[in-house]
Amino acid sequence: EKAQRVQQGEKARKPHQEQKSHCALESQQCLEHKETLKLFCQEDEIAICALCVVSPKHSDHSFLSLQEEISRLWDKLTEDSSLLESRLKDIKGLQNEQEQNILEMQTTTLSLEQHITSEFAKLHQLLQDKEQNLIQQLKEEAAGILGKMEENLSDIKCRCSIIQDQLSDIQLKMQLEDPLNFLMVRHLSCSCTTVNRISSPN
Repeated sequence: EKAQRVQQGEKARKPHQEQKSHCALESQQCLEHKETLKLFCQEDEIAICALCVVSPKHSDHSFLSLQEEISRLWDKLTEDSSLLESRLKDIKGLQNEQEQNILEMQTTTLSLEQHITSEFAKLHQLLQDKEQNLIQQLKEEAAGILGKMEENLSDIKCRCSIIQDQLSDIQLKMQLEDPLNFLMVRHLSCSCTTVNRISSPN
């Protein structure tokens, strides 16, 4: 449609252009014969005067009126211009389409990037929460086990202290020379065995 409007505009300007060309040609003269340039040599592709036609340089050549050649060239340029306008329109359409595709790709990429970042942030938070829960669970279990171990250690220390006191008492009695003391030592030894049997850990 745009090409058609261009062609219509060119047709409207063509008579005016031909008139301008005709006026311009009237002022142009052949350098050799000083005659007005009115013809066009198709072989040499130059403007010539009527006397040039019969000169040896243009023998057996084909000629057109200069105005006819100008009109032909004008029509060809108009056709080429319309074709280029149409091609330019198509290329600009492709350009706009490609620019839109690039914009859509950039938008999609940014959206996916934000989605990935959001999902990994959620995953990191989930893993962090799981880590804290496992650490808390480990601390609670360790606290329970350590409490029982501390309790057992306290019991062992208590029994060790009792046995140490009994041992010191026996050793003290053994240092006495009175035989009756050995009977007391025997009595303490039996009591110590009984205590050890009752207080031994499972």
